[in-house]
Amino acid sequence: MATKWRVLDSKSGVIESILEFRQEEDGTYSGYVVKSSPNPLINLYETCIKCPVPYKDQPIVGMRVLWGFKPDGADGLKFKDGHAFDPKNGKTYRGKIRLSSDQRRMYLRGYIGTSLLGRTEVWLRGDGSLTKSLSE
Repeated sequence: MATKWRVLDSKSGVIESILEFRQEEDGTYSGYVVKSSPNPLINLYETCIKCPVPYKDQPIVGMRVLWGFKPDGADGLKFKDGHAFDPKNGKTYRGKIRLSSDQRRMYLRGYIGTSLLGRTEVWLRGDGSLTKSLSE
């Protein structure tokens, strides 16, 4: 089952995109950008300008930005051993994910090397709209 998440800009708190998190055929989980905000405050381009090949100049909508996440535990609230790609800076990070107990918040920890030297972003579960309300 795929779930949609509102990706918030960590500086402004503005919704920058909607990501769909879903299970792949190999049992791992990936995330794809399904909508991108037109809000000029977040400076997100339509194509991946600062990105290395094969992402260079590719549309951000439809791009796989999370991949390889494996379930970690029986409760279905943790995922490990994944990777996260940031189209704003063109960098790829190792990652792990934790869902809140009510599954309304996703905590993505992105890091290089050890997770102690990383950053956590909080994403909100939603219906796919780019507004703060739950209606389109």
